[in-house]
Amino acid sequence: MKRHMQRIVGAIVVAVALMLGASSALAAESIPVEMLGFEELRQAAEQGCPYSQNELGLTYEFGRGIEVDYEQAAYWYRLAAEQGHSIAQINLGWMYQLGRGVAQSYEQAMYWHRLSAIQGNARAQDSLGWLYEFGLGVEVNYEQAVYWYRLSAAQGYHTAQNSLGWMYRLGNGVARNFEQAVYWYTHSAAQGNVFAQLNLGMMYQQGDGTIQSYKQAIYWYRLSAAQGYYRAQRNLAIMYQRGLGIVQNYTRAVHWFTQAAEQGCEDSQAILESYDFGDVG
Repeated sequence: MKRHMQRIVGAIVVAVALMLGASSALAAESIPVEMLGFEELRQAAEQGCPYSQNELGLTYEFGRGIEVDYEQAAYWYRLAAEQGHSIAQINLGWMYQLGRGVAQSYEQAMYWHRLSAIQGNARAQDSLGWLYEFGLGVEVNYEQAVYWYRLSAAQGYHTAQNSLGWMYRLGNGVARNFEQAVYWYTHSAAQGNVFAQLNLGMMYQQGDGTIQSYKQAIYWYRLSAAQGYYRAQRNLAIMYQRGLGIVQNYTRAVHWFTQAAEQGCEDSQAILESYDFGDVG
């Protein structure tokens, strides 16, 4: 009975999607495949619904109830992207960027990311900024990188916020400003971004753009380290090793150095091999 009702609801959603055509309503929350059913979704996609085409692309890319097929994913993303579907445009851009189902091409990735970014897609704006920052598919242009990062960051996208903080920290494409770096790192870190948490911890440890505070540094290192980021694990280990802002504790230092070393952090491995921590075990 439940499956029967799901199929009825799915048919209704397909009908509504087809009536909406390529309107902005189709860029709302994605339709769960289990609600539509694969055949209903494919039917809607084949009839030209860009929202369903994008959703079908996702189904193929991530193997939702079927085998992963990058070529089919790229095919359906393209049909939706060519109709102006901003999410499909960034999805197709990533297929080109990663070389999934299409020949790898940063130029094509930039083309599709830009189309999506112009429509205000925060993820696409961030991706476009990244391509400009590192000169992938285009000449390095820090000013353009900052421009797109800022648009994305202003929408609350944590990756762009961290990247914008980094640009302010280094003075790339913008006047160097540690206070602005801390501002954007804080917004990103508060959303759980492990890189921003590490970066913010370093700003507090060094007193750059904020009042120097080992305790705040430890707070942010710990959050990042708990998510498995090896650089934060190494920095947290050093705080324990040296007793900076916390009671010196070799046991905890060895723990975090080991966590980082197991992920390939050579610095941590070298410290474990060369430093005398005494009997910690």
